[in-house]
Amino acid sequence: MARLEAVFRPLLKLDPTESDIAFTLALRKLIGTMDQEHARIVLEDLARLRDPMEGPRFSNLTVAAILNAEKHIREGLPLALPPVVAQVYLDDPSAIAIHNC
Repeated sequence: MARLEAVFRPLLKLDPTESDIAFTLALRKLIGTMDQEHARIVLEDLARLRDPMEGPRFSNLTVAAILNAEKHIREGLPLALPPVVAQVYLDDPSAIAIHNC
């Protein structure tokens, strides 16, 4: 439920919570460390949230970035998606982030 609220909060015009702000900052920081092409894919996926006709359809890479940011906040894991790891999510549609690397 928390993930859905975080995704739809901007669409509902609700004020961001402290956890929303922490998540946004972590995700921005992560994207800033990523390969430019991989960062572009994530940013394009996230930009679709602003278009109510598109809705949230994220690539595996974007899902991995979101999960990485969440785990950073909750568990203190490093913010990192090296190019070789990010490429796995793009190349393999069945790849999912279930282990802490």
